[in-house]
Amino acid sequence: MILINLLKKYSSKFFTAIILAGLLFSSGCSTPEPGVYVEDERSMYRSYAGSDIVREQVKEGFESIKRLHNSVIYRTYQLDPARNLTESDIPGVNLEQIAVRAFNEDHSTAGTGIIISNRMGRTAMLTASHTVSFPDTIWHYDRSTSQSAESRLEAVSVKTSGTHFLFGEGRLITFKVALNDERRDLAILTMDWGGEGNPGLKPLDIPPGNHEKLDWTDMVYALGYPRGVQMVTKGMVSQFSVSPRRSFVVDASFNRGFSGGPIFSVRNDGSGLEWVGTLSAAYAENEYFLSPGAIDERDFHPDREYAGPAFVRREARINYGITYAVGMEEISAFFEENSRELRRLGITTPRFP
Repeated sequence: MILINLLKKYSSKFFTAIILAGLLFSSGCSTPEPGVYVEDERSMYRSYAGSDIVREQVKEGFESIKRLHNSVIYRTYQLDPARNLTESDIPGVNLEQIAVRAFNEDHSTAGTGIIISNRMGRTAMLTASHTVSFPDTIWHYDRSTSQSAESRLEAVSVKTSGTHFLFGEGRLITFKVALNDERRDLAILTMDWGGEGNPGLKPLDIPPGNHEKLDWTDMVYALGYPRGVQMVTKGMVSQFSVSPRRSFVVDASFNRGFSGGPIFSVRNDGSGLEWVGTLSAAYAENEYFLSPGAIDERDFHPDREYAGPAFVRREARINYGITYAVGMEEISAFFEENSRELRRLGITTPRFP
């Protein structure tokens, strides 16, 4: 009798526990929510992004993201200091005749470009303005005078040629600057391939997103060619700004060559990437230091005191982890403001939300 009463007393609690355990078991075996890891049987290892969808989009994205090379030649004319020439004296003067010495200098830079259109005999690429912008004339002032338009000149450098190119399909593909917006740090380069054949450059297929929907701590991925190395890196959105070329800041590692590369964010439902901006620049500070003049490697002796001339030099030091980005609303506005010219050139642009 005692046993029967005990069973009656605890039976309801016992069956309630069984029901709860069953619910926990069934929920633990249910299909994962969207945004959790999406497994792909083709992959042996788990993607750091937590999604093979993202991994495949990154790989496909690099088909449209290219390393851009820029080479500019300047002709530098060294002037006679006794003539006290200023900027106002130079127009109309034959520099070859008045220079005491003339020589050529090669300035090379590299960045990242995004193929946005490839049709009707023309390919278009979006990149950062500062990677393809070079002044036509560089004035070298006498160091003993203030640097103004009426200061005495030591030399003048004049741009004689400029080339923007990338390697693709086993050949050199050259571009020219079609549109340039230094305020937004955006530029479009074009390449006409009518007679040479389609270079086969694929426009980016990842859809534009809305950078205004980004929030603090949102994760993004940046693709590009820092120091010429094809790389993808991640970062966290940290700050927003009203500056056109600094729409938001991420803590992604940045190095030279990354400028112009796209920034992607993963949709919250885990269904893939959206293009939310481009890399512009990293925060940097100028450092000044003493440096010897040009010396031959054979004359370098680290254990011997240097007795040659010393010069003050300036170099920008990158503060890694502070990277500025141009948001999609600025890219959209850039396309919209130049829509007439883009239509004339036959360039299609992405559809914005």
